[in-house]
Formats: sequence, structure tokens, C-alpha cells
Amino acid sequence: MKSELSSLLTQGNTMFSLPTVCLFSQTALSNEYSNEKDIAPFVYPATTSLEHITMLIGMLQSLLRVVDETPSDDEEEETHDEWCRETCFNEQDTAATTETETETETFAILGMNTFKVALWNEMCDHYKDGVTHKDDLCLIIIVSSKYADGIITSHMQLLKKSLFESQIVNSNHSADKIGSHLVTLAHYWFGQIEDIKEGQGLSL
Repeated sequence: MKSELSSLLTQGNTMFSLPTVCLFSQTALSNEYSNEKDIAPFVYPATTSLEHITMLIGMLQSLLRVVDETPSDDEEEETHDEWCRETCFNEQDTAATTETETETETFAILGMNTFKVALWNEMCDHYKDGVTHKDDLCLIIIVSSKYADGIITSHMQLLKKSLFESQIVNSNHSADKIGSHLVTLAHYWFGQIEDIKEGQGLSL
């Protein structure tokens, strides 16, 4: 995992356009025989490397498992809970922070030198080949590192609100249909960096 992270850090934001939107399947990710297209059925822009995006997805899930599986006892429970809410992973002076926002939803943020990744696990059902996979589709949006974590979380909450108001995730639509809708939202919330002034959300 360290070598994969180093590769991402070395290539920086030349690897991904900003914003990049990706839907991935937890079912496919857990199946060692799944191909990259099965793991990431929707990626925008279409020119994004599936190898790179699936590498990033795997790394994100590995980091979250480290947090979830770390044992704690009663005396350290409060400290452990706080650690679970905000954990830093250092690699070549780069911190990756995951945050749990509420009991009902999880937005995690991975911060690197030149970009950040917003992760929404179990975003919605995955309708594929006539079969519905419950809570299988997850979302990542790769954004500029200039966005403060609090603003990313706030914008993800607003994106979620807009997504569910559209009813698109409740209508057995394909990953392509849902992803195309999310691209519009991602560009609205994360595509106008130059319009955000100091003190209004950017890490300066």
C-alpha cells in the first residue's frame, strides 16, 4: 500500500482531472476476479485511467478498514472514538484524514499534496443486469487540495440533498445515469475554485 500511495503522490494532480467523479461497487471490489470496469462502472472524465482510480479506491478502503478494525478497551473508548472520527495517515509528509460525520452517513476525506478525495460509502443501490445490489454503489469525488475539509463535507451534504431530491437513486437507474447526474452536481460544488474567496472555504 505504501508503494501505491507513493506513486499517487509522485504523479500528483497530473493523474486526475479536477473534479473527477467515480462510482464504484463494493461487491466487485471484494471479488478478486472482478475487472477494473466492474469495480468502477462509472468514471468521469472518461479519459481517467481505470488502473489509477481503482488503485485509489483500494487504498481508501484499506485505510478505512484500519480505522474500523483497531481494537479499543473501555478505558480508551472515548479516545478511540475520537481517533476513529479523525485519523491521520502520514506518507512522505502527506496526511490523509478520515472523518465520520453522523451515525447515518459517512463522508471520508483523503488529503494529499495536490488533491483531496471525498468518499461516500454505500451511497445507493446498484441496479445491474436486472438485479438490485443493496447499498452497493459508493462515490468518490477528487477535488482541489485548496478546499478545506469542512467545506468539502458541507458541499457533500448539499450534493447528497440534491441527489435524493432528484429521486434518481430510487428509480433503478444504471450507474451511468446516476454518475452523469453526479457530474453536474460535482462541477457545481467543486468546479469553481476561483470563485471562492479567502475565508469562504479554501485552505490558503
